[in-house]
Amino acid sequence: MANRSGGSLTNRWSVIQKCTNKFCAAVAQVESLHPSGATEQDKIERAKIMYRETEKATYNMEYCWCLLRHQLKWQQHVSMLSTKRKPHGKRPAMAESTPLGDDTIDDNVDVIFERPPGKKAEK
Repeated sequence: MANRSGGSLTNRWSVIQKCTNKFCAAVAQVESLHPSGATEQDKIERAKIMYRETEKATYNMEYCWCLLRHQLKWQQHVSMLSTKRKPHGKRPAMAESTPLGDDTIDDNVDVIFERPPGKKAEK
């Protein structure tokens, strides 16, 4: 394994992050189409095609994406990016809500995940 300086690692990570963010956007776009009968692999292949069409280059960091896609810290990063990109125009009209009685119990319990430590916390 090659020894890399801190600056080299930071630069490499920024390249991986930029490409993987764009690939995640392609995957999200494919999933929003809800292709009937498409397997997970079919969706990934379609996302690769979309990435190639928009970026004029092939996405060759699938290994990185496979490692990152289920990590909580990465998912939070991607969701933060998607909320930044949403337009701040008019909000859609909300339907009238029906008040619920006090006897209604919600069995769904939100699970709070702990975020992995960041760079500074590890030191």
